[in-house]
Parts: sequence; structure tokens; C-alpha cells
Amino acid sequence: SAAANRKDDDDDDELPKVYDDAQIARYWSRRPEKVVKRSARLMMEVLVWATALVGDVASNAVEKNAPIRAKALKELIARQGAAFVKVGQAVAIRPDLLPPAYLEEFQTLLDQVEAFPSEDARRLIQKTIG
Repeated sequence: SAAANRKDDDDDDELPKVYDDAQIARYWSRRPEKVVKRSARLMMEVLVWATALVGDVASNAVEKNAPIRAKALKELIARQGAAFVKVGQAVAIRPDLLPPAYLEEFQTLLDQVEAFPSEDARRLIQKTIG
């Protein structure tokens, strides 16, 4: 019905609060300029970071500048939002994937998790496992 279609259109005006891949796809398909703009901004930031890293390789300063590059990459990740931070957190505990300077810096992403009351945690666990 027309009312249902208007409801669907209204739903696409706001990014869904729960995971619904079709609704999320509709939301972003109506905003191609935002997708392009965000992607371009991310690619530019990655390119700037990678260019600095290539400069370090060329000047044999990779190890010396690792703390600087690690901090820059962590900040780049943090600016991208929660999904990127989750990936950063996942690799922060993998010494087989990252050099020490990057591990140390990325582990600060783990420290940024907001604390919440123990009682809330207990309720959530109880609700989850019954």
C-alpha cells in the first residue's frame, strides 16, 4: 500500500539502529555522494600514512619512526568509527601480526572501551545464558 511504501521511505531517512542488511543497503544507495566522499577521505588518509611509511623505508627509518606511524595509524582507525576500532582491537592482541610499536599503540584502543556497572554485566550475562 502507499502508506507502507511511505513508511519504508521514512525508514530509509535514518540509518537503522539494528542490523538489517536490506535496509542498510537502501539507506546507502540513496546517498552515493556520501559513500564516495567517505571512501575518498579514507583513501586519502591511508595514502598519506602509507607515503610516510614508504619514506621511512627509503630513509631506513622504519624502526625509528614506528611509534609515530603506529600512533598515526591508530588515530586514523579511531576516526573511522566503531567497526574499524573493533578490527584494531582484534589485531592489538596479535603479536604475530604487528610489530611491538603498533601492538603497544593499538592496545590503547582496548583501553578506550567505556566502563559500565558490574550489575549491568551480570544482567546481560544472565539474559544471554539464561
